[in-house]
Amino acid sequence: MPDDSRAPTTDSEPSSPDRRARADEAPAEASPKATAEVSAKAAEGLPAASAEELPAASTEVAPSEPRPGASRYWPLGIAAAVPALLFFCLPPLSQSGLWDPYELNVADLSRRIALNLFGAANLSLTGADNTLPHLNDLGRPQLPFSSIALGFRLFGLHEWAGRLPLAIWGFLGVLATYAFVARLFDRRTGVYAS
Repeated sequence: MPDDSRAPTTDSEPSSPDRRARADEAPAEASPKATAEVSAKAAEGLPAASAEELPAASTEVAPSEPRPGASRYWPLGIAAAVPALLFFCLPPLSQSGLWDPYELNVADLSRRIALNLFGAANLSLTGADNTLPHLNDLGRPQLPFSSIALGFRLFGLHEWAGRLPLAIWGFLGVLATYAFVARLFDRRTGVYAS
C-alpha cells in the first residue's frame, strides 16, 4: 500500500489529523543556539552530548567527486606551458648570438636608450655613439627598444638580456589571446588559438 504522507495536499482537500501528527514528528532543524552550545562544550573538553540533546542532523555523506577547479585550469596550463617551452627553453635565448645587421642595430639603439634614459652608465662603450637616438633612428615604435633597454639595464649587455623582454612580451601576448578567445568562445578554443 503506497504511503500517502508525502502526497501533496490541495486547498480543496482538508488535511487529515494523521498528516498533522506526522508533520509534528518531523525532526526540527538545528538552531544556531544549539549548535553554538555543542561547539562550546567541545571546545571546553566536556563530554559529548547525548543523542537526545543533539539536534537531528543528516547522516548522508557526499560522494567524493574530483575537484571542479582542477579540470578548469588545465587549458590555461597548456596555453602557458607550450609557449614558455618554445620561447624560453627549446631555443635558448643565448644560443645563436646576435645576427648582423638586424639584431645588432636594434641592440645598439637599445643600449643607447638604456645608457641615456635608464642611467646604465656601465653600458657606455668607448669609440661608439653613446647619444640618445632620435625617433626617426628607431624606424618603428619605441616599446620594443625600451623593453630591450630595460633588459640591458637589469642584466647587463648580453644576448639573452636583449631577447628576454621580447620573449616575455610574446608570452604575455599568447596568454592574452587565450584569455580573450576563452572568454569569447570556450577554453578549448582558447588553447587552440593560443
